[in-house]
Amino acid sequence: MSAIIPVDSLPAKELVEFWSHKYAEVKRELDQLKAQHQLARSSVVETRLEELLVAFKRESRWREEDEEKTRELVGRLLQDAQLSERLTTLERTNHELRQRLDVCENEREMLRKQATTMRNHSIALAVENHRWRCSMLARAGLTKRVDRSDSDYSLLAFTSPSTIVKHLPQQFSTRHR
Repeated sequence: MSAIIPVDSLPAKELVEFWSHKYAEVKRELDQLKAQHQLARSSVVETRLEELLVAFKRESRWREEDEEKTRELVGRLLQDAQLSERLTTLERTNHELRQRLDVCENEREMLRKQATTMRNHSIALAVENHRWRCSMLARAGLTKRVDRSDSDYSLLAFTSPSTIVKHLPQQFSTRHR
């Protein structure tokens, strides 16, 4: 309806109808444009909100990842501190144990020397005792030599005295009274 109608040629009633009709058309067109604009605006707002939501989720995910990395680093630092403390304790304990080991080794060496000395003294005393017995037997006239060429040698188990006596040569197994 783009026809140009001169205002002077129409009566007042028709003029009112024309403008009321024109007003209704423009009002309808305006409402349609408002609805379209509202839809377009709401879709733009929704799109913008979706973009912001995606950006927010991405930022949240990054922050969570950063927080997780931070927690891991703090955990590692705490674990490193605990391990460092444990290492210090173990080094201290190791040092103390080495000192105790040195003391024990020195004591063991001293005891080994004492045992060797006692063994040597025991051997010397046994030799001296054997010589003394031989000299006492020689003084008593009991130095008769024993011929061992015909003796039967066998291993003796010292758990049974009767077995020992049984294996002795006859001259030693008789009792002297």
